[in-house]
Amino acid sequence: MVPVSILAFLFFGRGNSGQVLWWVVAGNIFGYLAQAAVFWAWWEKHKPEGPALLEEQRLISDSVAWRRSRIMGLAWLGNLAFNSIDMLMLGLMSSPQQVGLYSAAYRVLNQVLVAYYLFLQGLYPELSRQNLTQRIRMLRPKILLILLGAGAAIAAVLAMARQPLLTLLFGHQFLAAGPLLFLLAWAIPLDFLTSYLSNAYIAWGMENSILLCTAIAAVSNILLNLLWIPRYGAAAAAVNTLLSYLIFLASLALAGRYTKERARAVPAIPELVR
Repeated sequence: MVPVSILAFLFFGRGNSGQVLWWVVAGNIFGYLAQAAVFWAWWEKHKPEGPALLEEQRLISDSVAWRRSRIMGLAWLGNLAFNSIDMLMLGLMSSPQQVGLYSAAYRVLNQVLVAYYLFLQGLYPELSRQNLTQRIRMLRPKILLILLGAGAAIAAVLAMARQPLLTLLFGHQFLAAGPLLFLLAWAIPLDFLTSYLSNAYIAWGMENSILLCTAIAAVSNILLNLLWIPRYGAAAAAVNTLLSYLIFLASLALAGRYTKERARAVPAIPELVR
């Protein structure tokens, strides 16, 4: 909803090229407000009552207990390092021009991902109620392939429209960020998978697995950046992002395999067998 709002505001304000940034800001604000209104309306219609509300409160209380929240906090810090360390390292080991181009490309990418993250948050209550058998169903290849295909379709559109988008959002001087946006766009299908799996694992109480997977991805990103940014600059950071996503996805896949093995070791519940 936010990207659509931004594009709509830019379209209506296309006659005033000197105020592009303000139209982007206004589109962001309107998009997030509209998104919040939609989620609020959905919650008012679907919020539980009576015993169901008490169960929801119990689940929320358990999710924020110190035993779990400290692990999730560390995992969040690792994820923050994974997503932002490339910008920091670019600033330390490259030129301001490289940082500016990379930042412009990454901002376009984030507009897509933020909307997807909000969608995933809506799945959390449902995922947290699932038993082992139901978790296996959520890890079926069909679901993962749908996410991968949707992300790849968005990435293809973004890659093809990269030059008009960069010109519209940042001006002609940022057209040099086109190759970076082309590379980073293909992080979208990978992020669709890693974010879905991460959200599911946290809902299933697998905080330790998330912490380990995130740490592996963050460390790999740091090492790759140390190796290649001094020589290739922002292009290296973009390629390293893709490689780190692949490492993150492989780690999450191994954690999911462990979940499946646990499910096979538990006797099936008759009412869940179909």
